[in-house]
Amino acid sequence: MANWYYNNAADTTFTNVNNWWANSNGTGAHPTTALWTTSATQADNLLPVTGYTGFAQYFPNANGEEFPVKLGQGLTITGTCSVKLNLRPGDEDPPFGLIIGGNYTAEITNAILEGGIFSGNVSSSSIQGGTFSGIVNASNIYNGVFNSTATVSSSTDIFGGTFNCSLIRGFSNNPTSGGVFNAPVTLNNSTGIAGGTFNSTFSQSVGNVSGGTFNGAYTQNSGNVSNGTFNGTYSRVTGNVTGGTFSNGIIYQFFRDGWPPPLVFPGYNTKALDVLGTGLV
Repeated sequence: MANWYYNNAADTTFTNVNNWWANSNGTGAHPTTALWTTSATQADNLLPVTGYTGFAQYFPNANGEEFPVKLGQGLTITGTCSVKLNLRPGDEDPPFGLIIGGNYTAEITNAILEGGIFSGNVSSSSIQGGTFSGIVNASNIYNGVFNSTATVSSSTDIFGGTFNCSLIRGFSNNPTSGGVFNAPVTLNNSTGIAGGTFNSTFSQSVGNVSGGTFNGAYTQNSGNVSNGTFNGTYSRVTGNVTGGTFSNGIIYQFFRDGWPPPLVFPGYNTKALDVLGTGLV
C-alpha cells in the first residue's frame, strides 16, 4: 500500500501519472500506471498535494466509450480517495464516468455510481448502489444505503434503496415508487408516493399517495390518499381518502375524534365494526 498525492502539475486529468507524486508536497516519484486501474494500485490511498483544493478530472476517451471511467471494475479497491473527482468535465455532452467500488471521502461530481463508500458530498446522474453519508444530489436513485447523516435532495426520483436518514420529498419527475425508509419522511409535493416501505413517521402535506406500506404513525395534513397499507396510527387533519387498507381503523379514529367527519371510501378497515360500539374488531 502506498500514498499518492495529486495536483494539476501536468494537466487536470486523473489518469496522467505526472499529476501524482510520492510526497505530500508534490515532489518525488510518479506511479508507473494510472492509479486504481490495475490490482497493483488497488490498495493505494489517493490524496491531494498539501494545499491543493481542485478536482481531478476524467475526460472521455477519444473512441467514445459509453463509460470512459470505470473505477473499480474488475478490482477490489481497498484504498481511500480523498481527492475531489469530476467524472464528466467539459460542455460537449461527454458520457458520465462510472464508479463501481472504492472509499471516497471527498466530493464526487458527474458520475454514475454502482458501488463504493461515499462519506463526502455526491452529485450524480444515477445512483445504483453504494453507501452514502454526505449530501446527495442525484437525478435518480435505484439502490444504495443512505446513512443517518446523509442528506438526499428532495427532488431526486427514488425507485429503491435503504434510507436511514430523514427525507423531505419535494417536486420530482416521478413519484417515489420503492425503497425502505427507516427515518421520518415528509411528502411536500404533488408528485406523490406510489410505493415503498415506511417504517417511521410519515407526514403528508400535499400530493397523492397511491401505494406503499406505512408501518409508523401517518399524518395526513392535506392531499389525497387513494391506496396503500397503513399499519400504524393514522391521523387526518384534512384531505381526501378514497382507498387503502387501514389496520388500525381510520373510520374508528374519525368517529372517536369527531371532526373531520368520517369518510366513505372503498378501502378495507379491519376495525370498522368497533365504530358501531360492538366491541368487535
